Amino acid sequence: MLPAIEIALGLCSGVFFFAFLQRAFFAAKPTEHPGLFGQIDIAVALTLSALFIWMAIGLFSAPEKPFNEKDIPGSLFTQALFGGAVLVYLALRKIPFRAYFGLGQRPVWKSLLFGFILMLGIFPFVGILANLLNSEPSGEQAAVKFFRCSTSLQARLMLAFMAVIVAPVVEEMVFRGLLYRIFKVYFGKIFAMFFTSILFAAIHGNIPTLLPLTLLAFGLTAGLELTGSLLVNIAMHATFNGISLLFLLNENAR
Repeated sequence: MLPAIEIALGLCSGVFFFAFLQRAFFAAKPTEHPGLFGQIDIAVALTLSALFIWMAIGLFSAPEKPFNEKDIPGSLFTQALFGGAVLVYLALRKIPFRAYFGLGQRPVWKSLLFGFILMLGIFPFVGILANLLNSEPSGEQAAVKFFRCSTSLQARLMLAFMAVIVAPVVEEMVFRGLLYRIFKVYFGKIFAMFFTSILFAAIHGNIPTLLPLTLLAFGLTAGLELTGSLLVNIAMHATFNGISLLFLLNENAR
């Protein structure tokens, strides 16, 4: 049974979360730069989505492989490869980085602070849902299990760097900055939100976290719709991963 304070916090967070979604998708005026992507980009989005679906099927169909310290450089390289590919694509399409990241709408520190505050309102709802669906460490992602059990400070720091810095930047560039915006042009924002959010959750390759990560992606997409700033998304994503790691460290300290 969850403590009463966690239930109350989850309910309040849930109200905030769905009010946030409603405002972002049905009430807020679009603030992002118009015309960043068009229907010409749909082939790239479909190809990239097919790749992610293929990767997700492989993750779910194969036995889970233990994550170890030697996997960290490879994961960092893969993240950097995807991030670099997006930047090259933007350059080839002559899409201004300033408009793509939503720079200039507000100071960078305000965007990052706003993303941090938004995630503080969303995190309890997603976290409690994840705890209800899977309260056993055995159901965690392989990288999370490694972080929980590792005694190497260097490995933990490298994994934390990847989780709080690299992954939020790259995953937001790919899923919200690129795929969501392209699919929104072609299919509308509701379909784009559901498809890219489910794809985002599936690519993590862990059944117990599918629903919580899908809801997290809804919130991240709403953040982009509400502000037009990918920096807000990156701050939200980094805050979620950072708080999650702090909870793991706190559990290990007990």
